[in-house]
Amino acid sequence: MRLDYNILWFEDDEDFVADLRPYFEEELRNLGFRLHLQHEEDTKKLTSHDLSNIDLILSDLNMDGSDDRDDSGKRLIEAIRKKGSLVEVFFYSALPAELSKAVENLAHEMSFIQRLGVHATRSGLEQNVIKFIASSIHKLEDLNNMRGLVVANAIELEADIVEICSSLVPNPVSKSTHTERHGILARRLESKKKSAEKTCKLIGNSNCDEICFNELINQRWWFTNDKLLVFKKLLEHQKKNSTADMSALIEKIIRNHSDLEKDLIHNRNILAHVKVHLENGTQILKSINTTAGDITHDKEWCSGIRKRLLSHADLLSELKRKLELISIN
Repeated sequence: MRLDYNILWFEDDEDFVADLRPYFEEELRNLGFRLHLQHEEDTKKLTSHDLSNIDLILSDLNMDGSDDRDDSGKRLIEAIRKKGSLVEVFFYSALPAELSKAVENLAHEMSFIQRLGVHATRSGLEQNVIKFIASSIHKLEDLNNMRGLVVANAIELEADIVEICSSLVPNPVSKSTHTERHGILARRLESKKKSAEKTCKLIGNSNCDEICFNELINQRWWFTNDKLLVFKKLLEHQKKNSTADMSALIEKIIRNHSDLEKDLIHNRNILAHVKVHLENGTQILKSINTTAGDITHDKEWCSGIRKRLLSHADLLSELKRKLELISIN
């Protein structure tokens, strides 16, 4: 499972697509997904698309206005068959009777469709498409998929944090080049020395006069928690000398820091070391580490964590973009 939901939409009315796009974006965001919508005005264009990452093909059953209401549908199914790709398809038509007849006629052609949805008339189409998508998503919300989703995205978010911190802390050449930001690293390093007696000898080998963030992150004793704490302190320092726009973004990330910490450390650790218990038909993910707490594995938890991961990724991407602009200027 990933955080992107890809729709390939065949519709010859460009305005209709433009009108419904914001609705699909908002509703998929509520489900914890980022919409990627590709619009084509002719089903013949399907041959130029890689279907391996397409989650849904949405299509007017008869876009060319011919008398044969099966025509577009037949072309679409035939193209899918040739590509040998399992994909979900949702047909709609302005004529309910013709839609039912066409789908019935196409039934024997649909061996390469994972699941089929249909809707008659354009009115209410968007709600039924979202219900169809939500049903599909729910089938993928098993423990292994969610575990992979959280761990994979946590790794990417941590990499973004490291990249941002590296851009905020220039490598020193001598003591004279030290800044307040290097002091943030030094204080965290001293804290590590006090709290980790078993690894103090390793930490003691680090010279606070020659701090290099990129070297610190490669030390086994420099944990995700250390990166997050330094990240927050560096942002607080950066905020002091930022424009109003940058300051507002940094403040938003700082307010979001507890959720970021929860997903990068707490939830990732639970999902990495968990036993599944059923309580009244609901999966309870009980951590092997009894102090870590439990997770109730249900629709709300799945959509909630996807939405948070999306929010983390978007905020960090925007911050990286702004920092790159500053460095260029």
